[in-house]
Amino acid sequence: MKHLFWILLLCLCLMPSCSRTPESIVYCVWGIPVCLKDHNVEQFRDHQLPNGDVETEIKMRVDLSEKDIEKLIQKGAQPLPIPDSFQDKDWIEEKSEMSELEHGVFYYEPGRMAPHECKILVYDKDSQMLYYYLSIM
Repeated sequence: MKHLFWILLLCLCLMPSCSRTPESIVYCVWGIPVCLKDHNVEQFRDHQLPNGDVETEIKMRVDLSEKDIEKLIQKGAQPLPIPDSFQDKDWIEEKSEMSELEHGVFYYEPGRMAPHECKILVYDKDSQMLYYYLSIM
């Protein structure tokens, strides 16, 4: 019965009511139920064009548990800091407006078509800032 309560609560939190929310996007892409955590969305942009182009940007403060961070690592995130030798380090830091980070994880997947088509996730444990960006063209 207790599990049913949490499942129903999660469904209600993630129900987009015909629109995408930052919480539902983070849950669908990364499996992290931020709606069940104390969080503050500082920035949210979500543009979807009829031709299939998508640009989504989310910046939120949220205290992720070690279990949540492990889930991100299982999906391909790597520990911070971003190595200086990483080819797109400057682009990630510029886009996320987060640099010189030491504790947390980052994920970067370049796109196939346009130069700045990509998927980025940066989570800084010290500031509890999560940044997610997706561009598909």
